[in-house]
Amino acid sequence: DEDPDDDNDGFNDGSDLCPGTPQGVTVYEGGCSYEQGDNDGDSILNGLDLCPETAAMEGFDLNFDGCTDDIDGDGITDDLDQCPDTPTGEQIDDGGCGYLTQQDSDEDGVIDVNDACLGTSNQTIRDTNPDFVFDNIFGCWTGDEDDDDDGYDNWLDICPGSNPQDLIFEDGCNFNQQDEDGDGVSNGDDGCPYTTPGAAVNENGCSASQLSTASDDGSSGALVAIFAVFIVLIVGGAVGAVLIIKRRQASEREARRALNRGDMPAPATEVAEQTVAEEDDYNYEDDPNYKVDENGCEWWLDDDRQWWFRTPEMEDWMEHISEDPSSRDDDTQGQTVVQNITYNIQDSAISGDVGPKSDGS
Repeated sequence: DEDPDDDNDGFNDGSDLCPGTPQGVTVYEGGCSYEQGDNDGDSILNGLDLCPETAAMEGFDLNFDGCTDDIDGDGITDDLDQCPDTPTGEQIDDGGCGYLTQQDSDEDGVIDVNDACLGTSNQTIRDTNPDFVFDNIFGCWTGDEDDDDDGYDNWLDICPGSNPQDLIFEDGCNFNQQDEDGDGVSNGDDGCPYTTPGAAVNENGCSASQLSTASDDGSSGALVAIFAVFIVLIVGGAVGAVLIIKRRQASEREARRALNRGDMPAPATEVAEQTVAEEDDYNYEDDPNYKVDENGCEWWLDDDRQWWFRTPEMEDWMEHISEDPSSRDDDTQGQTVVQNITYNIQDSAISGDVGPKSDGS
């Protein structure tokens, strides 16, 4: 008779999924041993499957061993390995890339050993700032540069033309580049820096109300300026007049001295005489330094603290000289003697507060 169970595994040939099961092995439902089964359903029998409990990722079992490949043998399967060709033995990161030869710490697509700009901003930042250029050969992005050297990367710098010598605020702007009143005109160009928020402004940052106020202030300022100029002119005129009078008086005194001493040439003498003649019109009685003693001799103390005298018999004033006559030359000794004689005559009659003292003071 025909044997209904050729492999003697307890399952009739008609229902035995594995009719050639070796003798003595444990069989499971269907008449198959473990080796004859396909637990992970990858179409590779367990006996031939190096990973019988886990199906290989589709497309990553090139050697048909039932396991997802790990070509570089770094412990990271190829379906997860960001660097599937890591050199053997090199230490790797979580992505399966070698720290020495394959690391891309800034994730810019350029490995560190080839990356001239480690720390490049991430893809999201680069995508939201399209005005800057990324170099995928050297791994550099112009947005990470600082063209104005103010300490702020270009992509963060609101004011890319700042002077690095200025005080720079957190937005990369100096004070003149900021817009404190938010009117759209930077502080450096804003003629009205405190504009009310929301007010319409002109190109100089001024609202209509600010222009009106400035006009009123300007009118008041003009009046003040005119008044100030008027005061300056008056004061200046007064000072000038005083200086002219002082100079004229000094010139007249010098001319009188030269004339009385006889040390002027003829042309100059004529000028001096004219000056003295003009001086004769001077009203000495109004001068607090003018006095008349009891004998009718006039005394006058000039601005240089020099005493002059004129007796009733004299037409011109004469300088009072109190030094020793012997110290003068012959021409001036006579004049000195006359003066001293006149002085001695007056000395007995002049009170102590009029004219020079007998000691010449």
